[in-house]
Amino acid sequence: MLDAEYVQRVRRHAPSQLLPLVAQLGSSFTPGQTIVTIGGVMVTPWALADIARVSLVHGREHRGATALLGDVLECVSSYNNLDDPDLAAQKPGAVTNLVLRLAGEQLVYNLPPQATVSRSVAMLEQTVPSRTLRIMRPGWAEELLGGSVADFVGTGFLLQTACGPNAGSFDLSWVEDRNPLGLDEYMDLATVREIMRTQFTSTLKEFKLKNADHYHPGPYRRFSHNPLLNTPAISGVIGNLVIPVAPMITRKISPQGIYYAGTAKWGNTFAEEMGDLFEQYVGRQLQLVPDALVYPEITYGPQRRKTIDWFVVLDNAVLLIEVKSVRPTDPVRMADTRSSEELSRMLGKAFEQINRTSQLMDDGQPELALIPSSLPRIGLVITMEDFHVVNSTLVRNLYRTDEGVPSFVASIAELEWAVTLQRALDAFLLDLVNDPESQGWSIRSRFGSEKAQVNSVIEEAWQAHPFTKIRVPDK
Repeated sequence: MLDAEYVQRVRRHAPSQLLPLVAQLGSSFTPGQTIVTIGGVMVTPWALADIARVSLVHGREHRGATALLGDVLECVSSYNNLDDPDLAAQKPGAVTNLVLRLAGEQLVYNLPPQATVSRSVAMLEQTVPSRTLRIMRPGWAEELLGGSVADFVGTGFLLQTACGPNAGSFDLSWVEDRNPLGLDEYMDLATVREIMRTQFTSTLKEFKLKNADHYHPGPYRRFSHNPLLNTPAISGVIGNLVIPVAPMITRKISPQGIYYAGTAKWGNTFAEEMGDLFEQYVGRQLQLVPDALVYPEITYGPQRRKTIDWFVVLDNAVLLIEVKSVRPTDPVRMADTRSSEELSRMLGKAFEQINRTSQLMDDGQPELALIPSSLPRIGLVITMEDFHVVNSTLVRNLYRTDEGVPSFVASIAELEWAVTLQRALDAFLLDLVNDPESQGWSIRSRFGSEKAQVNSVIEEAWQAHPFTKIRVPDK
């Protein structure tokens, strides 16, 4: 099916008719669930998110038809049947590009909910930076978000938790000052209202303007940035707020959501300061590895150059870790002609740094004498956001040519899991890099097959939230 035909199918219905039904389905996913089958149709959050966007941008109230659940399923089926012209035309690199696009479209919904929700507080409120910060000083979160990071996360948690029993809608009277539900016992409701209005909600007009900033006409329009990631709630379509796809709130309250808000206000300075906090947060996670010796970057030579960010010395391996506060950009998500250049810019230099540091160890650089040079070495590039599939042989060639130290990309979510494994981390990683059947040397490929313990850093942040005790209202 052509994208234009799919758009026409969606816009048959008035947004006020279609969106509540989309939200009903979008609120039915359990944490971590990405597929439900209804009436023989495979329903996914990414399909619902695009249907909502198309309806909001192209739908018309005055001529839209009444919608039933069957109409939404027809729209989902149309979305599932969209063509990929590159594959049909057998263009060079078509398979690689399709893999990149599907990863950017679909795998963003595979975030571990509790860790993702807790990480914002653990990283931005409970981690000490390595230097004095100019932007992220006391009060920065209130200036940016309308409240503390915990307030921001708590507001999103409230919105998302209320979606399930209320079919994806939120009654703003629940957060009035005279609150019969007792929410004011846990949260300052004036702060909640401010955060909800400024950070989570768009009017129909505002949504259209945000969509225009990222609009990509043509068959790959659906892979472009969806403004629901920035403001997952919409006002003015029905009486209550409507949240078309509840799982998108998890992404909003993650560090990525805060990063985009901060860089929009303060630019690259905020990005650099958040990058420093991220690097120190990675260090906190590495300290959880039993019996590990963890060393920060080392300055060496007369020119005072720096090594990789962290060394982890284990019984049977040394981990060389480079931290990159990066996330997939539009060219990567769209897999356009700039994807290779962008991946090289964001990730390629990290592998060069790992190999350079390894060579310094081989050369006997004096400042690195405390790092054992006789043990096997494994390089890890830790990213703030998942770069799904970048370790696969299909994609790796886009940004990396020299192998050097056995190395791969791992997201912070993967690291948070790996440091809590019940078996030795070095044994796990050595098995992973030496197993020819591993799916592109990805830590995520072993989720579910290894026993892990509770991550104490994540648990500490989770327990710091009073909102975990809130009883969410229903109809």
